[in-house]
Amino acid sequence: MIPVRRLTTLLILFSLSAMPVQADELLSLKAGYQLFGPKGEFAAEVGGVGTRIDVDDDLNFDDSKGPVAEAALQLGSFRLAAGYLPLGFSGNGTLNREVVFNGRTFSAATNVDSDVDINLYDVGLTWYLINIDDMPVRVQLAAGWRNSRQYSGYPIR
Repeated sequence: MIPVRRLTTLLILFSLSAMPVQADELLSLKAGYQLFGPKGEFAAEVGGVGTRIDVDDDLNFDDSKGPVAEAALQLGSFRLAAGYLPLGFSGNGTLNREVVFNGRTFSAATNVDSDVDINLYDVGLTWYLINIDDMPVRVQLAAGWRNSRQYSGYPIR
């Protein structure tokens, strides 16, 4: 026969292990400030004619600075998150070569004012298959879906 004390201890342990899983945070709101420096090239071809344009060397783009925000809802092993990231680059410069962009030819020594505005809206749903975060090293395995939309202006006007 099992002593009452041992039986009580076992019942308490089993009842604690049968509790539903709780998220660390149900709702999280994050706000921050970002600073991005533009790097790279782009081109717009019409009929196979176009020129690579370097955003730093050709257009002299400034850095993008501004606020960022994210909100997330954690329900059990699912996380629904939405974020907003505004990007704005502008610059002016003088072309040192002929550039063909979007069917228009800009000759060397042409002054160009450039402006790109991108509002990035990001929505994601994540399902954590394994989520062990009470250890010194966090272990996670997740399957996720993300959808991002960007709205942008014309780089050269």
